[in-house]
Amino acid sequence: QVNGCQACSRHEGALANCVDGFGGDACKVLVVFNRADQLDLSRIPNLLRQAISAAKIPASSIRYTSAIRCITGKIYTGSQEYDQSKICRTHLQAEIAEHNPRVILTIGEAASYTLTGNKNKTNYNNIVKMEDGRYRINLFPIMNGQINSKLRLELFSSLKKVNNLIQD
Repeated sequence: QVNGCQACSRHEGALANCVDGFGGDACKVLVVFNRADQLDLSRIPNLLRQAISAAKIPASSIRYTSAIRCITGKIYTGSQEYDQSKICRTHLQAEIAEHNPRVILTIGEAASYTLTGNKNKTNYNNIVKMEDGRYRINLFPIMNGQINSKLRLELFSSLKKVNNLIQD
């Protein structure tokens, strides 16, 4: 439903325009990465895979998506990324409405901002109950693999709590 989006200039010359998410049909957990170029099953960090496995969250209950949907080959930072997030927010909201996840995991600031519209830095790995009854956890941006042992433990603990939330 979002393919062909031309809401911003980023679609011009994009390698892929408005990439949709993928994953389990019984979506209970939505994992939101910052950008669509991170949305590739082969690139999902091993640490995240390990934490999901350790928490015993079934793969069929997870859907992966991104906040910023076009793949341009360029890295946008700061205000550019926030501007893109504002534009892509309607696509993320539509995907949430369609798949109705119980828990949303955001990985990185752009993903968190696209979901909440809030630029304030949030604590990582805290479970927040949103107004619509869903739960949100802003995970440490683990794409670069730079994570200390404390954050690793918090990640594993958070995902175990996620499994409890989707069982309720």
